[in-house]
Amino acid sequence: MELIESYLNRVRSHLHLDPRTEGRIIRELKSHFAEQVAELRERGMGAQDCAKEAVRCSGRPQSLARLFYAVYCQGSWTDALLALQPHLLVAALFLTHLWTSPLVLLASFGGVLYVALSGWARGRPNWLYPWIGYSLTPLIATVFYSMDFVYRSARDLLLGSRLSLQHVQLLLFVTLYALFIGLMALSVVRVVKRDWLLASYMIFPLPVLGVWISEIARIGVRFNSADPASYAWDRPMTAAFVLLGICAALFLRIRRRLARILLLGATCLGATILVGRVLLQTSTMLTLRLLVGLPLFTLLAPALLEQILGHGEPIRPAQDSGRPQAR
Repeated sequence: MELIESYLNRVRSHLHLDPRTEGRIIRELKSHFAEQVAELRERGMGAQDCAKEAVRCSGRPQSLARLFYAVYCQGSWTDALLALQPHLLVAALFLTHLWTSPLVLLASFGGVLYVALSGWARGRPNWLYPWIGYSLTPLIATVFYSMDFVYRSARDLLLGSRLSLQHVQLLLFVTLYALFIGLMALSVVRVVKRDWLLASYMIFPLPVLGVWISEIARIGVRFNSADPASYAWDRPMTAAFVLLGICAALFLRIRRRLARILLLGATCLGATILVGRVLLQTSTMLTLRLLVGLPLFTLLAPALLEQILGHGEPIRPAQDSGRPQAR
């Protein structure tokens, strides 16, 4: 019946769970409605009246979806520990000052990228999203470190300078920028269609890293540097990523959606200001307004994007037949 189908579609649009779980919930609700309609028909009610009564008894679709979300959204302690790991890895790099070692960075990024790609191919469990976010970090660093070169090369080209090797390098960097934007957009859009809050959860370390990377790129810090000035922000960065890791673990254990939003927003804002507080003393580019705006944009932009794109991923047969997630 159209009325019941419309009601179920509205319920699903507010579930914000993985497609397999959403499909199972909708099937259970369909079965429940079928039984309820059959019972009402036995009492002599018309088909349309039966559907209206069944929908009325079920309450608002938002309220019903909220109840299902609270039941199914909670991750296990194992999930929480897995979500914690990439944050602790980054914190350890700052604590030991090993972020200046290209070999250590390459090994760390290789591990993070392997986990991110493997988890993405296996249905994207909720603990995976921090790993995906960190896998984008090298692209962000490349953009910041090459920005000055790209600007100068593009300006020279527009002013009519002769083509040279510098402009070939410019083309390579522009291609890299396009690749980064494409990967970022693809990742965020796919996740937003499942749940905008998970998209925010995925990228919420990026304001902290972005503020730090932009500053060390501005002052010319190089890898393999023994300059003590390179380590000036390592202590607040360590504290910030430990804080982000604790938030990532708690996020998966909390059932209430509003509590998750508040936790994510407060932690992202606090960590960004914790790091930015040090940079504000030396930087002429950073302002307190920018430090507040970056995490708020990270939190709210995915929510706006979901309003534009809508909610819901296709349910693949392989997903639909899987076991329910552990809670």
